[in-house]
Amino acid sequence: GRLVPYKRVDLVVRALALLRDSHPDLDLVIIGQGPERERLADLVAELGLTGRVELRGFVARHTDVLATIAGAAVFVSASEIEGFGIVVAEAMAMGTPYAVTDIPAYREVTDGGAGGALFPPGDAQALAAAIASVSEPAARAACAAAAAGIAHRYRWDTIADTTAHELQLVVSSK
Repeated sequence: GRLVPYKRVDLVVRALALLRDSHPDLDLVIIGQGPERERLADLVAELGLTGRVELRGFVARHTDVLATIAGAAVFVSASEIEGFGIVVAEAMAMGTPYAVTDIPAYREVTDGGAGGALFPPGDAQALAAAIASVSEPAARAACAAAAAGIAHRYRWDTIADTTAHELQLVVSSK
């Protein structure tokens, strides 16, 4: 993603700092580039997370981004503005639980938080709690099962069938 202020990647870094002692196995991989990169690197150093946060930068192949998400314990987005949540749908389709901001776009794509956890915008404590809750093994399995049905509706074949059905309704109503 773009490393811009409204994506609130700084909040994710702060949440990791809050989880430092209780979840020493959690690391953070940040994929993306943008004007916030230097500020994020400074925050990582300031919070003593240098060995636990990787600022990977731009990843050219989308399949590599998806592989990173698929291998993650939790997908996290603290963004406060999104038009849609395709990356959350991708995480759900790969069985990766999520902790994302409770904003309209994410609430819609997740059916109100099924398959992961929503947290209030700007709340690092709530984000840390959400990450902790969905990263546990039993929760991961439950999240993957719940997300599978939701993610199915975003498959291209499902979208095409739904669109064709809606167009047929419009044409037959005339």
